Amino acid sequence: MGKGNEHNRIFSRYADSVGIIIRLCHLLGKSPLHAPSETEQNTTNVRMIGNPPGFTISQHGKKPGAVDFTSVVVLRPTHDLGFPKVANDPDRYKETYYDTRVYAGTPTRVGFTFLYGCEVGYTFMPEKGETYEFRLSVSDKTGYYILYATHVKYDSENQIYLDEKLGKYAEYEYQH
Repeated sequence: MGKGNEHNRIFSRYADSVGIIIRLCHLLGKSPLHAPSETEQNTTNVRMIGNPPGFTISQHGKKPGAVDFTSVVVLRPTHDLGFPKVANDPDRYKETYYDTRVYAGTPTRVGFTFLYGCEVGYTFMPEKGETYEFRLSVSDKTGYYILYATHVKYDSENQIYLDEKLGKYAEYEYQH
């Protein structure tokens, strides 16, 4: 009985050490995202669908800020600020997502970084008052991570929100 307890203690210490190392590796070089204040008028909405701790946002060519700085491995609950949602695809919101605001009219890069340093990202120029969605897929294409970018637009004729492809902003200087 004593030997089993000793193995449990050793495994527990090992698991704690691995968890700390994973957190440190992931968080090194990252700072939290500083979203605009609620009183700021020149903002736009960004929704990131997937595992929030891996998402980063960079504006003004600055180093990326971690969207959810609290965890690495554990999926966080949805952070819903009530932004418009696409009507023709309700299943997309069953996955965990994170809503935040960013400054409009500023070149912006939304990215996702994996534990091993693999990164995908998308650069765009957000317009004031609009909503943009970024959805991470690890299963659509075997061996690849894909970050889908869409602009959530209001269709006044049908009175619903639809998604349209988001154009890239090529002149952005991204700093790792």
